[in-house]
Amino acid sequence: MSAADVHSRPGAPGVYSSTPQELYDRYYGANRDNDSLDHNISGRLRAEQSVAPGALAFVDLSRMVRSPDHTERYNANGGPAPLVEVGNPTLDPEAHYKAALGGSVSGGGYKGYGRASAPGAWQVEASTWHDRVADFVTIDMARGQSGVAVATGGQVYRNVDAAISGISADLRSILAEHLAVRLNLTGQRGRNLTDHRPLYQVPPLEANLFLDTFGGDADFGWNAGTRLRAVAAKRAVDSSFATGSGMDTAGPAGGFATVDVYGGVSFGDSVAVTLGVDNVFDKLYREHLKATPMTSTGIMPNAPGRTLVLRALVTF
Repeated sequence: MSAADVHSRPGAPGVYSSTPQELYDRYYGANRDNDSLDHNISGRLRAEQSVAPGALAFVDLSRMVRSPDHTERYNANGGPAPLVEVGNPTLDPEAHYKAALGGSVSGGGYKGYGRASAPGAWQVEASTWHDRVADFVTIDMARGQSGVAVATGGQVYRNVDAAISGISADLRSILAEHLAVRLNLTGQRGRNLTDHRPLYQVPPLEANLFLDTFGGDADFGWNAGTRLRAVAAKRAVDSSFATGSGMDTAGPAGGFATVDVYGGVSFGDSVAVTLGVDNVFDKLYREHLKATPMTSTGIMPNAPGRTLVLRALVTF
C-alpha cells in the first residue's frame, strides 16, 4: 500500500512469502526502476454541422491517455502459479487515438421519448468509431513474452497495440398518443494486434427493443412497457490460458434473448415508483462479459433467472 512496503516480506510460508520487489524482479527483470512519472497529453476536436432541418452530422477526433492504475502497476500476489498476480511498474500509459463519425435526424416535432413529443414524432441517431490503442494495458499469462522474464504461467501485465471498432444506432418513434417504440443497437470488435488474437471482454452485437405506453400530466404520470433484449453469439474470444489471457472465461457462447416488463407512477417531479419483472420467461443464459473482468479467473455463473425489481426515487 506504500512504496516503503515494496521490500516487506509477508508472514506466510513458502511460495507465498515473496516480497513485491522480488516478484517484480522475477517476472520483469532485476534492477528496474519502480518510480513512474507520466506526462499524459489528451485532446479532442469535435465538429458538428446542421445538414438539413432536424438533421445534424458530426466528426469527433480524440487522443485520450490513461496511466496504469495501482493494480496494473504495483499489485503483487505470490503463491502457486494460478494465484500469482504481478503488477508491472514499467508499464507505459495507454493512448487511445479515436475517430468517430455519426449524426442524427428527427421529424414530426420530436422533443423527447414519451409524453414530451406528439404522435408521429421520430428520431434516428447513429454513429461508428474506430479506436487505435498504443500501449494498451493487457492482462496476460507469463510465457516469456517481450518484457516478461519467465514462463511460469502467473498473471502479468503488458503493453500491447490494440484496435477497437464499434457501431451504435438508436431509433425512437411516437406511434400514437400513448404509445412509443424504441430500438437500440450496439456492437464492438476488438483485436490484440501485438499477439494477433481477439481482445478480451469486448461485447458482441446487442439489440434492445422497447414498447412503451404512458400517460398522465405534470402532477401524476404513469408508464408501462416491455423490453426484448437480444444478444448475438460471441465467437471471437480470448479464453485460452495456454495461448491467451484466459479472461473470456465462458469461452465462445451462443446468443440469447430475454423479455422484461415494467411499469411505474410518478407524483410531480419529486416521487417515482417502478415495478418490473426481468427475464419474465426465466431464460437460462450467461452474459458474455464479467461484471468484474479483472479479478476472478473462474468460470462465469449463469445470469439471474426471473427477477422482481422494485425501485423508488425521491428527489428533494
